[in-house]
Amino acid sequence: MYKPMSKKVVAFVLIGSMLGTTIASASEINKDESVYVNLNSEGKVTKETVTNWVHTDEGDLNINDKSSLSNIENIKGDEEPTKDGENLKWNIKGSDLYYKGETNKELPIDVNIKYYLDDKEIKGEDLIGKSGKFKIEMELKNKSSKEVDINGEKRKIYTPIITASVVTLPVGKFKDIKVNSGEIISEGNNNIVAFASVPGLKESLNLKDNKLDLDLEEKLVIEGNVENFELGPVMITATSQMPDLDKLEKSDSLDKVMDALGDLKDASNKLLDGTNLLSSGINEAKGKLDQGKVSFNNNLKEAMSLLSSDQKVKMANKLIEDAYFAKDLDTAKLKEILSLLTDENINEANKLIKDGQGIMEHKGLIESSVNVFKGLANDNNFNKLLNDVSSLKGKYDKIDDTTLKKLETLMNTLNKNNLTSMQSLVRGMISLKGDFTPVDNVIKSGINSAPGGSMEEKGSNFIKGLNANLNKTTSILSNENLNEINGMKNDVSVYGSSYLIMKGIIASDMKNGTSLNESKANINKSIDEVYGSNGAALKNIVNSFSEKDFTQGSIASDVNNISKNGEKFNSLMNDIKGLKGLEPMIKATTSVLSKNGEAEKIAKIYSGLNNEQNKNAINGLAEGLLSLSEKDINELMTLKDSINEIQKDIENNKSNIEAINKMAEGLKGNPDLVEKLNTFSKDLKNSDKLIKDLNKVISQSGDSKDINQIKKLGEQLLSMQQDLKDGEDILRITKSALEENNINRARELVKALPTLEAGVDALAKGSTELNNGMKEFNKEGINKLYDTGEKGKEEVDKLLAAKDELVKMSKEYDTFTGKDEKMNGSVKFIMKTDELKAKEETKESVEEEEKGGFINWIKEVFSKIFG
Repeated sequence: MYKPMSKKVVAFVLIGSMLGTTIASASEINKDESVYVNLNSEGKVTKETVTNWVHTDEGDLNINDKSSLSNIENIKGDEEPTKDGENLKWNIKGSDLYYKGETNKELPIDVNIKYYLDDKEIKGEDLIGKSGKFKIEMELKNKSSKEVDINGEKRKIYTPIITASVVTLPVGKFKDIKVNSGEIISEGNNNIVAFASVPGLKESLNLKDNKLDLDLEEKLVIEGNVENFELGPVMITATSQMPDLDKLEKSDSLDKVMDALGDLKDASNKLLDGTNLLSSGINEAKGKLDQGKVSFNNNLKEAMSLLSSDQKVKMANKLIEDAYFAKDLDTAKLKEILSLLTDENINEANKLIKDGQGIMEHKGLIESSVNVFKGLANDNNFNKLLNDVSSLKGKYDKIDDTTLKKLETLMNTLNKNNLTSMQSLVRGMISLKGDFTPVDNVIKSGINSAPGGSMEEKGSNFIKGLNANLNKTTSILSNENLNEINGMKNDVSVYGSSYLIMKGIIASDMKNGTSLNESKANINKSIDEVYGSNGAALKNIVNSFSEKDFTQGSIASDVNNISKNGEKFNSLMNDIKGLKGLEPMIKATTSVLSKNGEAEKIAKIYSGLNNEQNKNAINGLAEGLLSLSEKDINELMTLKDSINEIQKDIENNKSNIEAINKMAEGLKGNPDLVEKLNTFSKDLKNSDKLIKDLNKVISQSGDSKDINQIKKLGEQLLSMQQDLKDGEDILRITKSALEENNINRARELVKALPTLEAGVDALAKGSTELNNGMKEFNKEGINKLYDTGEKGKEEVDKLLAAKDELVKMSKEYDTFTGKDEKMNGSVKFIMKTDELKAKEETKESVEEEEKGGFINWIKEVFSKIFG
């Protein structure tokens, strides 16, 4: 009895007839492209690497090629292509060329993976370690299509790309697994979901609206329960290769078609057996890979690259030479230096550098002095001045101190106007003497309370204390300290603003529902991160806050108080700046009081002034001054003019007298003194940068911790040298291994390794079995099925017309990144998603896996899968 032909059968027959390998004649050049794609857990492309195998059976490869790849690298040899844009010219000794490169070209297949936990969508990374009801949706979309005419009907035909996907679910984690399509294969500790799909085939064959069931799903749905979710990489392979279906013949017997369908079922069973073998291969490959992770050195590839590169061999030899040099290096001086790296020595060096900086600060004065000295050495006026000064100084030195002081006093006061004024002043002082009694009492009280036995000793100590306070006042009024005080004012302003900002942050947190204690904890955490242990005072302020501190009135009070304090600080600064005008007078006073013995002298004078006998003498002097007539004053002025001429020369050259004498002595005893000083000036100038650099280095390393680090580094270098000495045999063996003859032997050994591993043989065997099964599928199923087309002939004709377009598009899609038009091409895609596992691997193991590379890994896995 005739039964309608199932479109599921038709579709699988077409799919089966499409699979296979195009075989080129021996005289042709074949280019096989493998596109290895890294996907993230959602199916988005992160990296595309392409390997190409170009082969001919006719001797050496001197060929034109074409490729859009970047970073092209010859895998099996050192030859490089001649490039002209995407056009390549290869000259290879041998019949096989293997090269790889990178691309970011859009793939013909789009992969989209979604994850659900308890019916809610979740990111894959967030699902790791979770438990519950899970669902994984993986949808494959074909993005390569064109519009064609199918027996008068416009139809979008997609490039036939056959995909196979594998998802491994460990039995210990995944239970109650269900899938909407594909097969679940139980193998050992894993359930493996195998899913085959031809995205876009339904649309190409116009089967979407057919009432019959058609199992050509483009979306895989996996559901079940999971405990502590983890998922290894999802593997997807895709190819556009199909055989020619032109030889299919029509059938005039639908009954025979049903028999053929039985044959198709048997062939399908064989394919299912092959799927089981595929599962076994995957598990076996996984077991071997796990063993390989323990026993196989993933660094072998890097070692091979060292052997194949002359440059790397040269660099390795240079490294060994450097190791020998370091081993034999004399480290005696380094040990001496390390012994000097102590805190005490660094502090002394700091002092020396600071002294040098002090000299450099007066560099201009020194240079000026040298220039003056050089000028005076050749100046005739200087020689005359020298003689005059020497003579004058001799006479001046003969004047005793008492007389000199009297002369100084007279010279400062002895003029007609001053004498007249002094007479008036004495009269005024006499009349005002009583008014100054309180001031005199205060001074006497200070002197009496000062330490010391005699009145002179007490007075001296009082004056020294007064001078010390005046010096402090001068220091406070220095520009540097005023700037620091001004900086403090700015800091106070900033700190006040920061305080308000901090309270504002806490108030905002509290307004947004954060508790006061939680907000204080967040602020304290930030203080710890920024200031560490130095932030204790800030944390005390934060911890002292209570909710009443964040009322509107409290914050307004803070703002008002900070503003008032700023105004007070500004007023204080203005008062301090106002004292700056007294600085010259204070400095002049301290200059006098700081001279050796000056305080004692003043104290002695003060004591003398308060002596009754001296008081009487002063009173008598005052009476004598008051008794001078105008005639007496004029005579005194004549005497004063004579003395003034002498004093004027002395005073004008007072600062140079000692220097002139010393320079004179230096010129007489050392004629080269000027040149030496000139050399000193130049050296001082040239040393400026050195002193600054030394200070910078030492000040940065002045902390004892830094010194210890430097010392430890030196000791570590000495230890490393000792390691080199202890490992001298290893150095010798490594050096011998890198000799040219040994390298050549190693390279010959590498070349002798099989081009493909044993897994390739297994792959060929599995491919042959699959191909034979598909041939049987085509012969016993497709041919008879094709002969049945009387009923629904129009539908079958459209189906076969669409098939013809699919075959044509399959043939046209023979490259991904380009090939020469004279080449036969084939392309396949191998895709791998990121695994979703907790990061338990050590950094070292991750690095080793990356060094092996995705390409090597996938080649090894797939060679074992199909073996």
